[in-house]
Amino acid sequence: KSAPCILLSDCVLDKTALKQPAANASLIVKSAEQKDTVWNIAKAYNTSPAVIASANKIDERSDIAAGQLILIPFVCR
Repeated sequence: KSAPCILLSDCVLDKTALKQPAANASLIVKSAEQKDTVWNIAKAYNTSPAVIASANKIDERSDIAAGQLILIPFVCR
């Protein structure tokens, strides 16, 4: 049995919010900037391109559009 899916609408992205993740966060949703790649996002968030590609169901070499929301999962320690 799969988990229910929730569709978010009418959301506003606060680009002025603190860019550092909370110490206990387990998922970050990043709005991609122009020229972002899976590789440089992975490097910036200390994870692997494979983890980001898998979470977003994209190829590691996929183009990312500016404004595209990217899920960045990580394990809390």
